[in-house]
Amino acid sequence: MMAGCGTGLLSPIHGSSDVTVVVKTDPSGAKISVDGKPIGTSPTTFKDESGRQKTFTLEIQKDGYEPITRVLTRKWDSARIEYRLDPVYYYTLNPLPGMVIVSATQAGAGQVVSKLVPSALFQKVSDVDAIPAARKSAKERDAVALVIGISRYRDESIPQVRYAKRDAETMASYLEAIAGISRSRMKVLVDDGATQSDLASYIEEWLPRRVSADTAVYVYYAGHGMPNLTNGKAYLVPYDGHPDFASKLYPLDRLYENLEKLPSKEVVVMLDSCFSGATGRSVLPSGARPMGLAVEGVTANIKKSVVLTASSGTQISSDYDDQGHGLFTYYLLKGLRGEADKDSNGIVQIDELYNFVKASVTKVASEVMNRDQTPLLLPPADVLGSKGKIALTISGR
Repeated sequence: MMAGCGTGLLSPIHGSSDVTVVVKTDPSGAKISVDGKPIGTSPTTFKDESGRQKTFTLEIQKDGYEPITRVLTRKWDSARIEYRLDPVYYYTLNPLPGMVIVSATQAGAGQVVSKLVPSALFQKVSDVDAIPAARKSAKERDAVALVIGISRYRDESIPQVRYAKRDAETMASYLEAIAGISRSRMKVLVDDGATQSDLASYIEEWLPRRVSADTAVYVYYAGHGMPNLTNGKAYLVPYDGHPDFASKLYPLDRLYENLEKLPSKEVVVMLDSCFSGATGRSVLPSGARPMGLAVEGVTANIKKSVVLTASSGTQISSDYDDQGHGLFTYYLLKGLRGEADKDSNGIVQIDELYNFVKASVTKVASEVMNRDQTPLLLPPADVLGSKGKIALTISGR
């Protein structure tokens, strides 16, 4: 759980023996033990009174969720003056296989209540899961789409992205029904079908063989993103990827470079991921701390593509549990099915879709989730020019 993230946990790091270390989890209420000794339920704190202990074994347990064991390590600061132990550790808990988190808003109270139930007893149904009827000219459009959604990863230490697979499969159905893209001109890569070699093959070989100057190109990605703390680059995390090894990731600038080579004049990229590593749809290498990555900088050399991202580089790309989709993707789908068609001409354009998604996501993230999430349009609307009028759907009339 490609859209930037932030948790507000980036307080200065201290190194003295009286530093209080905070352990937080999502959801809270997990049992926390340090070196085999229970210290309470999350959020909770502990201290190393000696200031000299080098490692601490942290164990996290909560009924219905996968247990977590981590080794926390003091490290010398750059001046080698003192051992430092990070003041805050934050962990997202994943449901055990066969379990799912169900969220609902309490009537009158306005509070979101979540609980864990067997997935066999519950399958969230959203209004956007009803695929719109196919438009009459759906098979006539010169368009191609690559749709990627990764909910689970080969390395089980990487948190799942709860709705990414479902997001991708639903998006693919929408692109067929209302964007006029034939399934024979579309490739959908999900979970173990979205390895690094799969991404490279379909981005760098499959797409170029199917694109001419008049072909509209759509690329959609839902899954983890990752910032590189050394070079400031952003990466997509394939099914077989790992945040500790850059060689196992797919650089975002490599995606854009290959799309720039296509002869097409219309390339639309939608990224439901984030790139700060704090939480949500983003990860970090072991021991690294969250950071904000300016996604705008990654797209600085793009001339053909129009990119819609789920959030800015310092924000979380949220899941929308009430609807069983990523928050950004949920409103992309609502907009594509017609709610973004501001001039009611039966066609949804990029500028219409972005304005609708931005307003909707910003409002729900603030009022329901108590966080900031503002989707981005790149290049920005004031320099987008005629690209803002690119039609994303075919006429429904």
